[in-house]
Amino acid sequence: MPKRKTTTSTPKQVRSRRPSARTTNGVKASKKTRTRSNQTATPGAGVLDILSQDVERQTRIAADLSSGKLSDEERQIGVEILEVMARDVERQVREALSEHVRMSPFLPPSIAATLADDVGPQALPVIQHSGVLSDQDLISIVCGSGEDKQIAVAQRDSLAPDVAEALVETGNERVVGTLLSNHGADIAERSLLKILNEFGESGDIQALIIERLALPLSLSEELIARISHALCEHLVTCHQMPREMADELAMHGRERALTQAMTAESRSSEIERLAAILHAKNALSPTLILRALCAGNLNFFQAAMAARAGVAVPEMAPLIFDRGRDVLEEIYRQADLPSELFVAFRSAVDVVNETKSDDRKYRPLEVTERIIGRLKLEYDSVCPEGLEHTLSQLSRFVIGRADSTARGLA
Repeated sequence: MPKRKTTTSTPKQVRSRRPSARTTNGVKASKKTRTRSNQTATPGAGVLDILSQDVERQTRIAADLSSGKLSDEERQIGVEILEVMARDVERQVREALSEHVRMSPFLPPSIAATLADDVGPQALPVIQHSGVLSDQDLISIVCGSGEDKQIAVAQRDSLAPDVAEALVETGNERVVGTLLSNHGADIAERSLLKILNEFGESGDIQALIIERLALPLSLSEELIARISHALCEHLVTCHQMPREMADELAMHGRERALTQAMTAESRSSEIERLAAILHAKNALSPTLILRALCAGNLNFFQAAMAARAGVAVPEMAPLIFDRGRDVLEEIYRQADLPSELFVAFRSAVDVVNETKSDDRKYRPLEVTERIIGRLKLEYDSVCPEGLEHTLSQLSRFVIGRADSTARGLA
């Protein structure tokens, strides 16, 4: 009996077919294929065979899903295909998938989480760009992944404070540097202070903090203080400058930078908090307060006087500017400021009151120049060329008088 010839037929669902013109880049064709597959194979197997054959076709499916042009039924089919792709197919397919759906608003969060949990670079586009990953998803990625994924999170267009805090907690300088470079990241003040405490010696980190668009005044003060201290130590150690001179230079530099950080846009609450912080650190110096007054920064001047005198800030303005010199002198004494500088404070307040009552609108620099001119008349030993020179001379004058008094020479 002749042997029956055995033939091997190829299942229709595995044959490579070009999608018809009426299909949407393969999604509708996949629907037909899926129907035939269900008749003869394990669910999903036919789709998996097709995916393994043709990466380009599958990336078109992903692109279709991302476009938002599919019907609800077609989108459901596409999602089912993506679930298989995200789970079972080769790395190169998942990598292509990640790139195509990384910004898709139609990507189900479960698939986004699966892709983000992938091993290798194919996970990074989804981590960096997907809008369907929640803050908790991102925090989980930061806490459970390596540097590459943490950096991908730090590069997202926007970051909530809790996610930024998780990135800071990694203690990784590259991750933290990437976070600071991202001006779309909302970094809380406590996180910025932690960065400064842990990486304060890093010049790169300091520079990135300085470049932040909106830096809290309390952080500005801490940063300025650190840089001033480092400058002082450098002058003493490397240039053999006397410690007293280096301290004076660093002090004036620190106070000038801090005064400049207090812009007109600074909120009153923030300025009051800064004054309280400086007072607690015993850094609310007479020269800093006088500098703020001379520069026209009346909000800080009032907050600083209130902090030192133990008076509520809202009550301070009328006491200083409206009640006359006797009340000003009493407040000045209550603030425990040096008597040698009272004339300077009184002269500056007089100039401010005069310019307020004048019909003409004075620029801040004009007010400062008028104050300096008045100080020149009041202090014979002061021949000011500008605010810096004046404050430096007044500072030395006060120190000299204090030393003389201690020796009984006053």
